[in-house]
Amino acid sequence: MRLFAPITACLTVISLVLFAQNLTPREASLQLPETHRISGVVSDSLARPISGASIQHLGRLIAEVVTDSSGHFEISTRVPAFVIRKIGYESAFVRTEAARSIQITLKQSEAKIPACSNKTECTSVGRGTVFCFASVTGVTFSEQINDIDYGNRIYSVKSQRGRQTMSHGGGPMWGFGMPSDEDIWSSTEFSEKTFRYDTSFIIDAKGRTNAGKFWRFVGKFGESAAYHDVDKQSAALFDRVLDGVCINEEKPK
Repeated sequence: MRLFAPITACLTVISLVLFAQNLTPREASLQLPETHRISGVVSDSLARPISGASIQHLGRLIAEVVTDSSGHFEISTRVPAFVIRKIGYESAFVRTEAARSIQITLKQSEAKIPACSNKTECTSVGRGTVFCFASVTGVTFSEQINDIDYGNRIYSVKSQRGRQTMSHGGGPMWGFGMPSDEDIWSSTEFSEKTFRYDTSFIIDAKGRTNAGKFWRFVGKFGESAAYHDVDKQSAALFDRVLDGVCINEEKPK
């Protein structure tokens, strides 16, 4: 699924005025009935404040809240959950209703996607993408679908619920490189690692929703592989594909 959506901002002499995009019906149904005001401090495992940590998934605002030099942030929101991210750290997942004044510790992460070797046989989608995935028994993949500005390939698993799918796609307008708000807001379990790649960063996030289904997102700006709302057995097979990802340093066109 292409994730690109238009954004609009108006710059005044004093400040940047932010606009929120309209929520989908599902996203609107997940909103809390009242606004919650939350303040927090983000630090590392040695209790040192982390500045520049991003508070994200606050409802598609055209900006992100970041911690100041003392690691402090404040938000007012109706979203049911949000994520605190800093490149090189494991992200923190916060349920809004359980938070008011919080202390968050981010653990450093050694997460890294290895480079593909010359002997690696894997599938990619071109269009300047770099993720390459090995074949896994029980998972089939489609021929590549091409549009003017993106390539896309669908991975499938047969399950008792029918055909379960995962999409890998990329191109200049494919997406912003983050999991969806809906996945974050509907999750009861969540884990995520972020790490730098080239001039950008890669996010590897996964979760279990309040309906007992599973999702995962591995991506960067302009490229992602993700599944949503799948059963446990299908998620395990897709995870084998995603866990085996390597970086194609040749960066195919």
